[in-house]
Amino acid sequence: MKFPIIASLLLAEALCAASARAEGNEPSYRQSYVILIKGDIAGSENVTEGRDGDGNILSASDHEVFVTDGLGTKRMAFATKLQLAKESYAPLHYSYRYTTGESGDSYEVVVKDGQINRTLIRNGRMSEAKALLKPDTIILDFNVYHQYDYPAIRRGKRRAAAVQ
Repeated sequence: MKFPIIASLLLAEALCAASARAEGNEPSYRQSYVILIKGDIAGSENVTEGRDGDGNILSASDHEVFVTDGLGTKRMAFATKLQLAKESYAPLHYSYRYTTGESGDSYEVVVKDGQINRTLIRNGRMSEAKALLKPDTIILDFNVYHQYDYPAIRRGKRRAAAVQ
């Protein structure tokens, strides 16, 4: 779906304003989102953002979604943590953990020395995978909506640098 130009500009302005608030020594950025499925409220996403001691971006989110298949409704809840490099917004770390049920399912992605290391824990079993990090790689989890802000901010910073 393409956004009208005005909506896109307003979104970009809001994203830059949110980024500017998080960059200083001010309190962490906090935002709550309502998740809609087919136009109905289906859940929520609560996000906090701050900086670590090196100035990297730290984002944490909690999610609760109610999904119905016509026969019943199930609650899905999970938490994420994301660390991005301060200037480039390049991914450094990402974790996803289910908080619903007792499975303990989770995964963790660590980026170091040009390599992505992913550890998945599912039904008590752990698997690991490694891959080379390609330039301009971003992390977007299709269940986590606030992460779509970061590529827009990153692109805006590049455009601003190119203009200077």
